[in-house]
Amino acid sequence: MNTFIIFFTFLFPLLHTSTTAQPCPITRCAQNQVPIRFPFYQQATKHPQNCGYPGFNLSCKTQSTTYLSLPYSGDFYIRDINYLDQLITLYDPNNCLPNRLLTFNISGTPFVIPFHENYTFLTCPSEVIKSRFDIIECMSNSTHSVLATSSMRLVSSLVSSYSCRVVVAALPVPVSWPVKEDEEFTAELGGDIQLTWYVPQCGDCEAQGGNCGFKSNDSDEIDCFRRLPESSKYLYFEL
Repeated sequence: MNTFIIFFTFLFPLLHTSTTAQPCPITRCAQNQVPIRFPFYQQATKHPQNCGYPGFNLSCKTQSTTYLSLPYSGDFYIRDINYLDQLITLYDPNNCLPNRLLTFNISGTPFVIPFHENYTFLTCPSEVIKSRFDIIECMSNSTHSVLATSSMRLVSSLVSSYSCRVVVAALPVPVSWPVKEDEEFTAELGGDIQLTWYVPQCGDCEAQGGNCGFKSNDSDEIDCFRRLPESSKYLYFEL
């Protein structure tokens, strides 16, 4: 009997020699959204739960925006996922991130804050402060402006010279990089939040062009799978 192996196409991004490991598809909430793959998985839709690691479930908002739900901080939209460096970039859907930072809490998640800076939030009379310092517009009004600074020297000056009042002192705020010691300025804090994760550790696998995944459907052990182009597939045909 002659056996012919014919290569055909199926959308499997991963391949491993183990017959028990099932490749999981890459999904997106929309064409221009971030790709969702291990350790993340799309909750209650296209991915079975064994396609992702516990705590990494993502959801789609009206099929056009990808979001992460933090148990103690609510929903954040996802700007980017860097699978190589294991970084996820989040932003506030209501465009008022500083207000969310006042109660930001990642307890009960697999994520950690790679860098943080202690900021003090103050409220000041708008007529004496608005033209002199950067204020947090979404938390301010015509009579009172909200400011944030990492400089305790500036906090003392604002309180003594501008009749400001401290709202929250020394609040740990996620930052992309540490601020220089006692740099005297106020910050709008309207950017994104970056979080990282250490488990599962898939950076080496990603650097080799692979994808992480569970070694088998009934195992918690992580393995590195060879990543194939989405157009590569296999069909075995025997004569």
